[in-house]
Amino acid sequence: MEDYGRFLALLGSALLVGFLSVIFTLVWVLHYREGLAWDGGAAEFNWHPVLILTGFVFVQGIGCVCVRERQRVSNQKIE
Repeated sequence: MEDYGRFLALLGSALLVGFLSVIFTLVWVLHYREGLAWDGGAAEFNWHPVLILTGFVFVQGIGCVCVRERQRVSNQKIE
């Protein structure tokens, strides 16, 4: 149980880095890549880095950590 505090600290720092990376990607797309669009123009492709980072990297990473932690907790013996 003493490793649980370390796990929470690492999870919190990973979440912070994930949130910051999503925010920085949005700032980059909105400021330097002429924003986001859904009208079939060139700015429509700007959704790609935002959705890739948010979905595949950030959300899937959180899911992997949650599944791994659930497996670890369910394998512990209750004394």
